Parts: sequence; C-alpha cells; structure tokens
Amino acid sequence: MSGRRKHKRKGASAAKGKRPARLKRKAREAPLLQRVVLRVQGLFRSGKRKHRPQRREVSPLRSGFQYVWGPVKRHRLIVRSCLIFAASISLGIFLYSRLVDSGALDGFQGFVASATGFFLNMFGGGVTVDGNSVSSSAFSMNIVTECTAIVPMIILLSAILAYPSPIRYKAIGIPLGLVALFVLNLIRTFSLFHIGSAFPSFLDTAHFLVWQSVMILSALIFWILWVEKLVHAHAR
Repeated sequence: MSGRRKHKRKGASAAKGKRPARLKRKAREAPLLQRVVLRVQGLFRSGKRKHRPQRREVSPLRSGFQYVWGPVKRHRLIVRSCLIFAASISLGIFLYSRLVDSGALDGFQGFVASATGFFLNMFGGGVTVDGNSVSSSAFSMNIVTECTAIVPMIILLSAILAYPSPIRYKAIGIPLGLVALFVLNLIRTFSLFHIGSAFPSFLDTAHFLVWQSVMILSALIFWILWVEKLVHAHAR
C-alpha cells in the first residue's frame, strides 16, 4: 500500500509539474488559433459581408494641394535654390534696366572703354578714347551697356547665391567670378576692335552670336568650377 501511494504521489507531482507548461503553450497558441478560426469563418460565412471602414472623402482642392506639395516637400532644397535663383535674376535685371535708363552706368562704360584703349595701345593699336568711344584711323567702336558683361555677372551672382553652401565660400566665389568675367570682357572688346578693323563684315556675328554665347558659357563654367573645386572639395 505504501509503495502504491508513493507511486501515485509521484505521478500527481509530475502531472502538476507538466500543467504550467501546457497552460503556457495553450496561452501562446490561443490567439493564433482564434485568428485562424475567425478568418475561416469570415471566408465561408454566407449572406454577410465583412465590415470595412468607410474611406474619408477628400476634397479635390485638398488632394490637388497634396499632389503638388508632396514632391515639393521631398525636394525642398532644390526648390529653394531655384526660387532664390529666379528671384536674384529678376531683381538683378530689374535694377540693371533702371540703371541703364537713369544713365548711372555711363561711368562704368567709360571705364571699360579706357581699359580697352589701354590694352590696344599696349599692343600698338594707336587708338584714342573719348568717353565711351574707342577709335583709330581705320575703325571706331562705342562701348554700350551690353559690352560691360553686367548680364553674365548677374547670372553668375544669382547662381552662387542660390547654391546651398556656407557664406564664406560665396564671399570667395562672387568677387573672383566678377573679376574673371570683367577680364574676359576686356579680351572680348579687344578682339572685337581688331575684328571690326580687319573683318567688318564678320563683326556682328562675332559680337552678337559668338561672344555673347562665350560670356554666358564662361559664367556657367566658372560656377561649376567654384562648386567642384571650392565647395565640394572642402566638404569632402
């Protein structure tokens, strides 16, 4: 009798030891089984449709705003640079037209004419400068506002201001770029004077087609060099 009771007590204690593990396993499996059962009942339930929450109606104006604002928000840095560039170009052209109408650029035109005459005489040009006019015995040329490279300077200035970079890099790039374009413009007026003296029929093509394109392209090239050699080089 004592042996059987001990055996029963051992079996009872073993069963008690296994119960918590079974209960834990059932507790873990119960949510999964319930989900499976509910899904099967929903699939085979006849005459009843699964309830779905109603979609909230969005006004066309709001959906259109979200459609436009989404890409703008993702590319806000590019959008900001484009806006700064457009605003700088617009402001620069507006001020340029005002200065031309008021005659405030006459002094700068005279300075360009004097510098052009100086370099022409250095190479034996034998020219005289009178106000905005540079003339010799064979040819005469007037320096107008379009010959001062102000428009390419405005483009370069706007591009540097619009590009996202520290102010110290802008402070270096802007004066260097303006000086470089001014020197290139002197080369332009120097060459145009010689072209007008030797090949007058080619003067308009060289002036309006070739050199105008070269000046704009030079502003773009200088901006690219500024970005690559100064801004990105120090960022690395």
